Amino acid sequence: LAQARHPAEDGAAVPPLQGRSAVPFLTGAADQVHAADAVQCLELFGRVAVRLGDFKLTYSNAPWGSGDWELYNTRRDPTEATDLSQTEPRRLATMKAAWEGCQRDNNILWTPSIAGKNAYGNTSVHFPDHQIDFRTKE
Repeated sequence: LAQARHPAEDGAAVPPLQGRSAVPFLTGAADQVHAADAVQCLELFGRVAVRLGDFKLTYSNAPWGSGDWELYNTRRDPTEATDLSQTEPRRLATMKAAWEGCQRDNNILWTPSIAGKNAYGNTSVHFPDHQIDFRTKE
C-alpha cells in the first residue's frame, strides 16, 4: 500500500514485523482485521491497554486513570463508564494473563509504578514539581 520497506530488507538487525495487514479490510475484501479472539496489547508511557473480544483492560496512573486495573465491555459500554474489574474477577484474571503474555512475548519491562516515573512517562510535563527518580521504585 505505502510501498515501505522493512529495515531488515536492507540488512538491519531488527525483529520481524508483527500483526496483520489491514489492506483487506481497507479495500472491503474483509469485514475485520483481527479475529474476535485475537489479543491486542499496547503500552505507552507506562499506561496499558489489552483488548480481547468485546473487552478492554486498562491501567493508567492518576490523573489519567485510577492507578489500578480497569475492565470494560466496549460493545455494551463504548464510553467505558462502568468498570467491571470487581464484578468479573475471572475475566480480569484472563485479561491480565494476556497482558503478561504480551510482556513476555515482546520483552516489555513493565510494573504498575513505571507510569509515574518522571524519566519514563510524561509526568514532568504536567506536574513539574513531581520529580521521581526512574531508577528507584519510588
